[in-house]
Amino acid sequence: MLLIVCTVLLLKISGTTLKKMQLKIMVFPQSTFNLTKNAPRVLPNAYLYGYDQDFTTIALRHVDEVLRKMKQTDFGITNYSILEQVVHVMHMAELWTNAKKHYDMMKKTPPTEEVCECVEDIEENGVMASLQLLALKIKYPGIT
Repeated sequence: MLLIVCTVLLLKISGTTLKKMQLKIMVFPQSTFNLTKNAPRVLPNAYLYGYDQDFTTIALRHVDEVLRKMKQTDFGITNYSILEQVVHVMHMAELWTNAKKHYDMMKKTPPTEEVCECVEDIEENGVMASLQLLALKIKYPGIT
C-alpha cells in the first residue's frame, strides 16, 4: 500500500509545471517483470510496453500484452495463472486511471517545492525500499 500511495503522491506532486511533471513520470522507477536470473529487480524508469495500437481500448492492449507473453516462464508474476495476470493488469490500469484524476487536480494547484523534494527523494522516503521488496515478492513468492 505504501508503494501505491507514494506512486500516487509522486504523480500528484512531482513538479510545478506540466513539462516538469511529465518528465518526472517518465523516469519513475518500477519493479520489473523480467524474471531471468541476472535481471535487475527495479528498473530506473517505467517500462514502455509498445502496445498493439490496433486495439482502441487500453483494456485490450493490456490483455494482449499478457497473452503475447503467456508462454514465457521468465516474465510476469511468479505463480500467477493467465487469468490472475489479466486481472492484475486490469487492476493496475484502473489504479493508474484513478491516480491520473489526482494528477490532473495537482496540475491546477501544484504543491510547495518542499513537498515535491520530499516525495521525489525515493531513497529516503521508503519508495525504493518498497519497490525492491515488491520485486522480490514477484520473483520469489513466499519469501516474506
